[in-house]
Amino acid sequence: MKKTANILTAALLALSLGGCSPAELEFSPNPAVHPAGEELTVWFATDPHYLSPELTDRSEPFLTMVSRGDGKTAHYSPEIVAALLEQAREEQPDVLILGGDLTFNGERQSHQELAEQLTELEAAGVPVLVIPGNHDLNNPMAYCYRGDTAEPAESVTGAEFRQLYANFGYADSITHDESSFSYAYALAEDLWLVAVDANSEEHPGWVKDSTLQWLDETLARAEEEGAAVITFTHQNTLRHNGLFPYGYTILNNQSVQDVLLKHGVGLNLTGHIHLQHIGTLEGLREVTTSSLAIVENHVGRVTIQPDRSAVYETFSADVQGYAQRQGLKDENLLNFSAYSRDYFVRYSLRGVAEGVAGLGLTPEQQEQMAEVAQEMNCLYFTGRLSGTKEELLATSGGTLWRQQFRQNRMGEYLEYLAATCVRDENALELAPLWLKGY
Repeated sequence: MKKTANILTAALLALSLGGCSPAELEFSPNPAVHPAGEELTVWFATDPHYLSPELTDRSEPFLTMVSRGDGKTAHYSPEIVAALLEQAREEQPDVLILGGDLTFNGERQSHQELAEQLTELEAAGVPVLVIPGNHDLNNPMAYCYRGDTAEPAESVTGAEFRQLYANFGYADSITHDESSFSYAYALAEDLWLVAVDANSEEHPGWVKDSTLQWLDETLARAEEEGAAVITFTHQNTLRHNGLFPYGYTILNNQSVQDVLLKHGVGLNLTGHIHLQHIGTLEGLREVTTSSLAIVENHVGRVTIQPDRSAVYETFSADVQGYAQRQGLKDENLLNFSAYSRDYFVRYSLRGVAEGVAGLGLTPEQQEQMAEVAQEMNCLYFTGRLSGTKEELLATSGGTLWRQQFRQNRMGEYLEYLAATCVRDENALELAPLWLKGY
C-alpha cells in the first residue's frame, strides 16, 4: 500500500514563502500506514547537492570551481537526481528518504525544482521524507554561474524550507518538533522513521535542548506503542574517521547518542561526510551512505523483515541507463560509471602531489605513489578498500608508501586507511529494531 500523495500545488510553489510558522501548516498523519508485520523497503539517499540547470551554463570557470571540491560531480546533479527518481518510480520502494544537503548551496531555485520533482514522485506512489543539511538554509554561497561570473542567488530560510518541503514528512508526521525540522513518520503500524534535525537557524550544527527533549519523549512513546524505530540525521552522531575531528559529527553528538542509547535505537541513517561507512556504539549501528553525487552514486536500501530485523545494502543510481533512455548525447553521462570514478580519482584527493614531493624519489616513483593514494582514497569512500588494500600496498607505489607512512600527512592518512578498513562497508545485517521496553 502506498501513500496517497499530498500534492504541492503550483500556487504553493509560487508563494513568496515568507516566514510560515509550523502552526500555520496543515498537519495530517500519514493516511496509508502499512500493517504491522509487513515487509518494507526503505531507500536512503543523501547529499545530492542538486543545482538547478537555470543557475549555471556549465561554463569552464564553473567546471573548474566544481573540480576544486571533493570529487562531487555536481555539474551533473540534475541528471543524477533524475536517475534516482526514475528508479524509484520503477521499483516503488515503500519510502525514499533524502538525508540533507539537498541542494548545491541552498539556492531557492534548486529547492523549488527539487520539491516539484519529489511531488511528482509522490504522485507516482512513492512517499518521500526529507531533512535539511548544512548547505540548505540561509546559505551565503548561493550563486548563479554564468560565464566567468558568479552572481548571488536567493537562498531559503528555515521557515521557507519547512513550508516548501512540508509534505515530505513534516506535515504528515505523527509528532513533530516545532523548533526544528524533526518529526516522526509512521511508515507502518509497528515502524516509525524519526528525523532528527541539527540545522536549525538558531543553533546550526547542534540538536537543540528542546529537540532532545522532543526526541526523548517521541522514543518513549514509540516504546509504549510497540513500534520499531529507525532514526535519520544529516550530520553524524558517531565519528566515522579518526583523522576528521571536526565538522562532521553533530556538535553535541554525545547528547544525541545518550538519548538514542537510552531507548535502544539500533539504526541511524546519515550522510554529510560523503563516506560509505558503518559505525558502532554499543547496540547502535550508524550507517553513513556516501554522497549521491560522488563515485558509484550510492543509495542505501534497508529491507525490513516482518520481525523487524533488517538488511542494509547499497546500490547505484543508474545514471548512464537514464541517459540512454532519455536519448542524451553527452558521452560522460552515457558512460557515467567510468566517468564519475575517473573524476573522483582525479579530483578528490587534493594535495597528493605535495604528499609525494620532497621525498627524494624519481618522477616515476612519485607517479606510482600518487596512483596508489588516489585509488585507495576512491575505494575508501565507496566502502570497498578492505578487499584490495593489501594488493595495492604490495605494488611498487604501495611499497614506497609503506616506507613513507610517517613522513607526512598524506602518508599518515593512508596508514590510517590501511589500519582501519577491515570490512566491506556496503552491507549490514541488523537485529530486530524494537526499542527497549517492548
